[in-house]
Amino acid sequence: MNIENIARIERSIVKTIIQDALDFGCVVTHHNGEEATITARPSDDREKAVSDMMDEVRQCDEERLIFTDANGWPGRRIGFVFLVYGNDGYDVICDHTDSEEMDQILAGANELASKYE
Repeated sequence: MNIENIARIERSIVKTIIQDALDFGCVVTHHNGEEATITARPSDDREKAVSDMMDEVRQCDEERLIFTDANGWPGRRIGFVFLVYGNDGYDVICDHTDSEEMDQILAGANELASKYE
């Protein structure tokens, strides 16, 4: 598979994660390994928030999305997803917090990844 198809698959899965996390009521923070670069909140303009975050992803070989509860500041940490780019695309989710909440947030992305696999 060529790199363009791999990138398309990765972006599709990551976008699903972000959208589903916002729908779940999470604040999503993108962390590139050095600094948190952008945060999206459920109260934000959803389309713009997702678009802005998608502009940040895939700028490094690996990065994290961190999820916190949107109720209160700083919200209770729900978990994280560790993303690694450039392999087969469908395997972009390299690691994540193991919890019922994260299973719910990642259900759509995992289903999509299985279809691509």
